[in-house]
Amino acid sequence: MTQNILFSYFGKERCELTDKVIDKGLETITSAVPQWRELINISFLSSDMQKKYNDLLNARLSILKLF
Repeated sequence: MTQNILFSYFGKERCELTDKVIDKGLETITSAVPQWRELINISFLSSDMQKKYNDLLNARLSILKLF
């Protein structure tokens, strides 16, 4: 999935979201990322699983071009 497919096709065309709503959602996600990273790092998961979880988060954020 690419950013364009997610926002333009799914967000705007299928869900009929405005640019303002999409931008607000992206701001919410972006502001939550540091907390997600902290929660992953203090979780009960093993170090290996924490790394995998962080790698997955990074991959998803990269797709959205947020980080």
